[in-house]
Amino acid sequence: MSFNFKVTSSICLALCFVFLSCVSKETVKEEAVLPDTSQADAQELDKIFLLEDNSAFETKKDAYIKAHPNSIYVQYVELLSSKMYLKKSMLNEALTANTEVQNKTFNANKEIYYLALFESADIYEAQEKYDKSLAALVEAEKNKGYLPAKKRLFELPLKLSVAYSRLNLTELTFKYIKETQSGLNEYLKMEALDNAALAKLYLEIGGGLTQWQSNDFSLELRKFVMTYKFLVYSMNRNDTAFSEKAQKKLRAQIQWIWNLSQTQRTAPDFDRLEEEKAQFMKMTEFSKLLNSIKMFEPLDGQKKTPLQEEFFSYVEQVQDVVLEKIFAQYKYTPPTQESFRHQIFRENLTIENLENQYK
Repeated sequence: MSFNFKVTSSICLALCFVFLSCVSKETVKEEAVLPDTSQADAQELDKIFLLEDNSAFETKKDAYIKAHPNSIYVQYVELLSSKMYLKKSMLNEALTANTEVQNKTFNANKEIYYLALFESADIYEAQEKYDKSLAALVEAEKNKGYLPAKKRLFELPLKLSVAYSRLNLTELTFKYIKETQSGLNEYLKMEALDNAALAKLYLEIGGGLTQWQSNDFSLELRKFVMTYKFLVYSMNRNDTAFSEKAQKKLRAQIQWIWNLSQTQRTAPDFDRLEEEKAQFMKMTEFSKLLNSIKMFEPLDGQKKTPLQEEFFSYVEQVQDVVLEKIFAQYKYTPPTQESFRHQIFRENLTIENLENQYK
């Protein structure tokens, strides 16, 4: 996996360092005789962390602490260490390191403190302590002005939407999805990202709500309606590191929703005709989703990437099966106003119309 170092550091560290530099003005004046490399060295550690080079990270982290024991960036480096533990599934160590950073920065540096609090939600998530994860996110939101722009504008609302979706609080789920989208738009006006960074960004947003999946067809459909476009955006960037992952997530989520659409209630007293009608409605809604996805397919004559060719061919195949299911239901369910509306919808579909159904 490759990263643009300049972009990576600007995404995560830049604002932290701007915040922190204000605190260190006095120190800079006192040490003006010698060049202070603590910030640059911390940025280098951040790059190594993102490249997941564990051995190099540990070596350079120890060297950093020895070289800059009194640096204002030491606690940020310790927070990176906590995140490295999390990536290695060393959850107790991750939480211990994170908590220590919080304890040392609560009074001394609110920016690092709330960043650590925000990151602790991922550790609690991995530990399946969902109440603590949500509590950390809610507290971080109350003080989001201390967070770097990327985390404040859309990483935080995205994680809140995931947390609330797990609790089946759908209104809050989609409230924060909307905030994620608007925050992303604001962020992209602030930062000039290259192709790889954009592909990664869209993948993170589009895959955020699929970390946890329910067995509720309507909920999963709504979640996907609000996020699939970002996975398509990531796929369309045609980046070697992230676009294929986005395509796989798209296909996996379509398959998951299809599986849910085929689940039928089998209670002896359940009316077969009612079940047929319910299946008809599921297929109709699923078809609308597939139609909206197909709107992102390059027009005839435009060159498609192999990922696009494969994915949109897959969508077309699924749509054929879904339409067969819909029309097969006519022998049980006469064409209704809903079915005719579906035909009109297919001809006059807009993404905005589809999203407006799920506000």
